[in-house]
Amino acid sequence: MEILSNLKPFLYTGVILLYSDNRISKNRYSIIDNISDRFHAIFLIDAKTGLTFLSKKFSKNFNKFNSDNEDLISGFLNALNYFVKELDFENESIEEVNFKNNRILYEQKGRLMAIGISKKTNIEIERKFLSMIINDFYLSFKVNIENFCGDVRIFEKFKSKLDLYKIPSIIQPTHSKIIPG
Repeated sequence: MEILSNLKPFLYTGVILLYSDNRISKNRYSIIDNISDRFHAIFLIDAKTGLTFLSKKFSKNFNKFNSDNEDLISGFLNALNYFVKELDFENESIEEVNFKNNRILYEQKGRLMAIGISKKTNIEIERKFLSMIINDFYLSFKVNIENFCGDVRIFEKFKSKLDLYKIPSIIQPTHSKIIPG
C-alpha cells in the first residue's frame, strides 16, 4: 500500500480521488464502520455494584447468554477489574484482556464502566467506539448513574442507539485505478 500522507482526497459520489503532483489515484472504498463489525457484545455496568445498566449482543456467539445471565457476566467482568485493584498496585485498573482472536476492553467514567468484548480488529477503532458510547451514555444518564437505586428500565431506550454508532473515517480500498495526469 502506497504512502498517502501527501495525497489530497476528494469525495465524489462514493469514489475518493487522491491526487499528488501529476498522478491521480481513483479508489472505491467500502466503509467498515458499524459497531457490530467490531464487537460481540457491549456491557454498560455500575462499577460500584457490578449490576448491568444495559447490554447489547451483536454476535451469534453471545446468543446463549440470556438476560438472566447479564448480571453474572458483568459482575465477573467487573470483578476482574476489582482484582487488579486489590493487587495493591496504586492507581491501576484493567484496560484489556487479550485472547487469540478476541479481547475484552474496559473504559470507566465515574461510576459507569463500559466493557466491550471485541473481535480484535483494530484496538484504536475499538477504543474509539467504546469511548463514544461511554461518553454519550454518561451524558444521557448522569443523574441516574450517580444516584443509581437498582432500577435499570430507564437505560433500555439507549439500546437501539447502540446500532447507530459509526466511525466514517475507517476505509479499505476495494478497487484502484491510476489515472495519468
